Amino acid sequence: MKKKLLSLFAVAVCSLSALATDYTGTLTVTVNGSASSQSATITVDENADNTYNLVLKNFVLKSGDQTVPVGNIQIDSLAAVTTSGVTMLYVDRSIKISAGDDSSVSSWLGPMLGAVPIKMSARFNASNLMVTSIDIDMKQLLGQSIAVLFENVGTHFQMPNGDFETWTSATAEPRYWHSFASGSGSWAGLAPGKIASSTDVPSGIGSTTSVVVTSGKFWGVVGNGTFTNGRINAGSTTAANTANHSETYGPNSTTATDKNGDLFVTPMHAAPDSLTLWLKFSQAEAQTTYKYATVNCVLTDGTSYQDPEDKTYTNKAAVASDSKITVTGWKHMSLPFDYDSYASNNAQVKAVLLTISTNATPGKGSSGDQVWVDNVKFVYNAALSSLKFKDTQLVSSAADTATRFTIADYEGDAPQASDFAVTAVGKSAVVGKLVQATDSGYVATVTVVSGDLMTAKTYVVNFVKKAPAKGDLNQDGTVDVADVTLLVNKLLGIAVLDDSQCDLNHDGIVDVADVTTLVNIITAAK
Repeated sequence: MKKKLLSLFAVAVCSLSALATDYTGTLTVTVNGSASSQSATITVDENADNTYNLVLKNFVLKSGDQTVPVGNIQIDSLAAVTTSGVTMLYVDRSIKISAGDDSSVSSWLGPMLGAVPIKMSARFNASNLMVTSIDIDMKQLLGQSIAVLFENVGTHFQMPNGDFETWTSATAEPRYWHSFASGSGSWAGLAPGKIASSTDVPSGIGSTTSVVVTSGKFWGVVGNGTFTNGRINAGSTTAANTANHSETYGPNSTTATDKNGDLFVTPMHAAPDSLTLWLKFSQAEAQTTYKYATVNCVLTDGTSYQDPEDKTYTNKAAVASDSKITVTGWKHMSLPFDYDSYASNNAQVKAVLLTISTNATPGKGSSGDQVWVDNVKFVYNAALSSLKFKDTQLVSSAADTATRFTIADYEGDAPQASDFAVTAVGKSAVVGKLVQATDSGYVATVTVVSGDLMTAKTYVVNFVKKAPAKGDLNQDGTVDVADVTLLVNKLLGIAVLDDSQCDLNHDGIVDVADVTTLVNIITAAK
């Protein structure tokens, strides 16, 4: 019997341990506007009641050469909501920070601080990707406002090497990006368009290199400077022939790799709302007709696609494009994805093909035209354009800044998540709704999370119950003989009621005088 009990205990311990997940990633700590980064691990445990415990161990503040050990940030019994595979946690409370368990640290600041107000928002998915933001209010204690952002998402939802900081000698191309140098087709080696690294970068974004493509001439015909995340195929000497194209998951790109071993395809894991990039454009000879550079980004279902198209493709989910980019210095561009025009395709976003060229028309422009590009990013939105509780409109625009609401003198039944109607801004945004009871009523949290997990916005609605009428001890909405009976039972020790409810004459004592007061209240009402 003893062995059986020990075995059951071991199984129980193993089961509990299996519910703990460690997330290791980058922790960025911003103190009064100054940021620093470090590696960190956040552990999340799921409890038997479906709540979660979140722990950030051995948290330290770093500023230059100075390091201040703070301790373990542990937040227990977090209510959770899971929507579309994303689990969301949110809390706004004070916690005590305990000493860390790093034996090399002799003293921890956290235990000296007492209760510290925090706001925490965490979201994670089945792919073990997590983003957690913790705002620690130490203004009164230390005169500091501390923002902590943990993420292990990296470039999972972005174009690899979108900042063009990584180049290799194997291809003389930026890693994961391709030009004619790694192209297919019988004319790829003769195409005059070139690609190179450049130290000409936008100011203020922390970049050291950009990519520049330059057009050239071959047999008197201008060859556009073009690059893509897919693969370029040069299959014709006629510039406008669609045998000259970029492609993804096509016959020359599905399994082929470049000299770095990288595929000519980029999978997508969520649907972005827009594409942003920095771009600079110059023409060697001023053009009056063919004066535009072009950016074309196509989201597909992961099957074969080429740009320019050689047929009608029904695998497109969305397009973000600008084919009228005029000569400009460094300019930050934001191109929204058009999903509506391709909705009938019913294509799910699984891949992307981005192509950038010195001219929107193949074979046009002049030799020596150049396009510089830096910091290519996808933007995933997370906001609500509408939040409504039954007939009460709380949010009517994504531009609304209010995120906290109070519904006073609430008399209805306990609010349900289904009572909240929401409209999310963000093609792949997910919304979680959670309602919990409080001492004064209820609190509802509605959280919208972006498709890349990096952005979360939580709306908090506090329901404050209407105070019962004086003498309504059973809180049935009526002051009557039933309340007198309840008060008498309180005096006899039969009923359990709070003294603050029963001290009706406010003399600090609950006695027969309060019964008289209650009878007078009932009599006066008649």
